[in-house]
Amino acid sequence: MKNFGKFTARQGDPEKGEDARFTYYYNDGGVEWDKFFKLPENKMAWYLAVDEANAICCAEEDALLVRNGRFVVVGLDSIAPYTNSEGGYIYGCLIDFATGEILPPPLRPLTAMQIRLWLLQRGKTDADVLAVMATLKSPLREQAEIKWQYATSFERKSQFIVDLAEAMEWSDDWLDAEWRKASLIT
Repeated sequence: MKNFGKFTARQGDPEKGEDARFTYYYNDGGVEWDKFFKLPENKMAWYLAVDEANAICCAEEDALLVRNGRFVVVGLDSIAPYTNSEGGYIYGCLIDFATGEILPPPLRPLTAMQIRLWLLQRGKTDADVLAVMATLKSPLREQAEIKWQYATSFERKSQFIVDLAEAMEWSDDWLDAEWRKASLIT
């Protein structure tokens, strides 16, 4: 992985031989995008645009297609983004610039409907969840029941879900993978 940094956009300057109708992008060293990516040391198999949260928002084999002044550009020398992870895409995945790793995207909250349908697909019902809650001591039991009945969404790392997973004997890795599947339920 090669971090090319952020490029700054500016209108073309005719005094520099640029067309005033176009926007040009320059790196911190003042090298224009097209010239920069024609240099042999900057040739990569894939180019990624990475947003402010380090999430991948674009992946292309041609550096010109990721040109944007708002994002950091990263080059990958071998990985094919459309085959990188389960589901086949890396859009939304995070880049850890310290290690060069591409990490799964953060787990999104599930709606009340998604979590209940997902549980049903796994043979679990409201009765199973309520039975787990019944084993809790007061006031935790009542708090859990209120969350289950009235919450409109559920965070994967919330204490409620952590406790439910433990009671159901679900491992963290298994639940993370299942949570991603559940987030696709419509």
